[in-house]
Amino acid sequence: MITESARLRREIDTEKADLLENLGTLESKARDAADWRAPVRRHPLQAVGIALAAGVVLGFLTGGRRSRDGRPQSGGETAADPAPTPRSHPILERAVDTFVAVAAARTVDLLKYAVSD
Repeated sequence: MITESARLRREIDTEKADLLENLGTLESKARDAADWRAPVRRHPLQAVGIALAAGVVLGFLTGGRRSRDGRPQSGGETAADPAPTPRSHPILERAVDTFVAVAAARTVDLLKYAVSD
């Protein structure tokens, strides 16, 4: 009888140790899933690219609209003294559009990867 209770106690202790180990693993995975810095640490270059793309998009969104002659449609300039605005080159516009498209695609890929972890 004593040996049976000792065996049961050892089994319980072993199961308890296994459960505590699994709990530690689960806590670590939950912390990593909730931490936005973990994917950035794993993929620093992609994170920089995403940040750069977000900055470009925000710059376009907040830069104001321009009319066909390159002047701002609304803003702080007066009609009597408009500031000259340089026109952008079509190649530059195409390069920026391509960069934004690639950055958006990489962002989607990174988010899919981060969600699947």
